[in-house]
Amino acid sequence: MCRTSLRLFGLLILALLAAALLPGCQRTVSIKEIKENPRKYVDKTVRVRGEVVQRMGLLISFYEIDDGSDKIRVVSSKPLPEIGKQIQVTGKVKYFAFGNLELLVIIEGEDDAPAR
Repeated sequence: MCRTSLRLFGLLILALLAAALLPGCQRTVSIKEIKENPRKYVDKTVRVRGEVVQRMGLLISFYEIDDGSDKIRVVSSKPLPEIGKQIQVTGKVKYFAFGNLELLVIIEGEDDAPAR
């Protein structure tokens, strides 16, 4: 009886540790998923991977990445990556509307917590 209780207690401790550590694990989200479900992701932090296909650094520095499912712009205060480079980006999804123009972007490095 005592051994069974100790095993259950050990399993409970392992489960609690796993639950505490899992929020730090981020899964990569496809850009298509973000664009098809913007309400789920706006103001949430996501991680995406893809190839840099465009970059611009005038008033606002941004680059565009393509993960094979779609493209999204990433606004960044960091040095812009080279076109053609495969990268992983973590940032907060933001939605902006200016008249008829609507933009869904990732603000790089704004938050480190993963989307839920």
